[in-house]
Amino acid sequence: MSRPFWEDAYQNPNANAFGKPSKEIIQLAHVLSPGSSVLDIGCGEGRNALFLVNQGFRVDAFDISEAGIRKLKNVATESKLTLNAWVDDITRFHFRECKRIRGFS
Repeated sequence: MSRPFWEDAYQNPNANAFGKPSKEIIQLAHVLSPGSSVLDIGCGEGRNALFLVNQGFRVDAFDISEAGIRKLKNVATESKLTLNAWVDDITRFHFRECKRIRGFS
């Protein structure tokens, strides 16, 4: 079985596979209360999660891609940003088990 296309894209530490934060996320950041908790489901390599952390939001993020989460954590560490990120599959995730998500604790 071949790997999903994004796994190869996430392997390059010097490239952002999907570009800048989405325009919808940028717009959303203007209407959320400062310091709000945000859950980024399917965060990939974290383009939206990193943007939101930089805007002062508390971000929890997960994705099925180990390479994407590894890259997100590395960028966050190098940039001295704090977020909570882990590998998970949305088709198997149970929201009633939200112990990982800081906003739900």
